[in-house]
Amino acid sequence: MSFPLLLAGIVAIVGFALHLVMGEHAVMRFRPSSQDREERRWRGWLQVRAGWHLGSFQLLAVAVFLLFAGFGDLIVGEKVLVTWVGFYFFASGLVWLGLLAWSDRGLRQASRLFEWAFHIGIGGCCFLGA
Repeated sequence: MSFPLLLAGIVAIVGFALHLVMGEHAVMRFRPSSQDREERRWRGWLQVRAGWHLGSFQLLAVAVFLLFAGFGDLIVGEKVLVTWVGFYFFASGLVWLGLLAWSDRGLRQASRLFEWAFHIGIGGCCFLGA
């Protein structure tokens, strides 16, 4: 049993729940009105909504994988896969933080847009558990 991987899986589950609920709320603010008959606006909004929830599903899939990996040798080639997942999350957290630093407001937004910390934390736990 690997506690860092279990922790990473739990953090990913929390990230999934936040991404799903808060994202749905955010996306619904841009929904065209029911009187809007322009097909292009509806298609665009549906694509954004679907893309957002694909991200939610990816977080759920990674969370399930990390929870299985945390309980032992249930998956063939587990250590290699966990290392790749760790690299992906750690790198995406650094990219996210870099984009915040590059923005007009700089790193002042880092405390309000904290997704980068989830990614770096998941990546770090994967490296510890691999």
